[in-house]
Amino acid sequence: MIELTQMTCGECGCVFGLNTRHYDSMRDEKGSFKCPNGHSRQFNNETEAEKSARYYRWFNEAVIERNKLTTQNRRLKTQVKNLKAKAKA
Repeated sequence: MIELTQMTCGECGCVFGLNTRHYDSMRDEKGSFKCPNGHSRQFNNETEAEKSARYYRWFNEAVIERNKLTTQNRRLKTQVKNLKAKAKA
């Protein structure tokens, strides 16, 4: 049985189907193809693996930044506490 993935040409709006195996292969290899009306189409989006890697890097960078800000916040709170203590003295 052949499974089709529905596509829409971004130029003419033609709706057509690509064999799902072929679609997956073309997407992973960022290949090009033509719609039934002859318009060139190309996959240049990120693959799922590339997208996952980008999200993983983004998440790790966010955690590092959060940790830096948490440390900075603690230092500032300590400084404020010390200044208040000095002002009372």
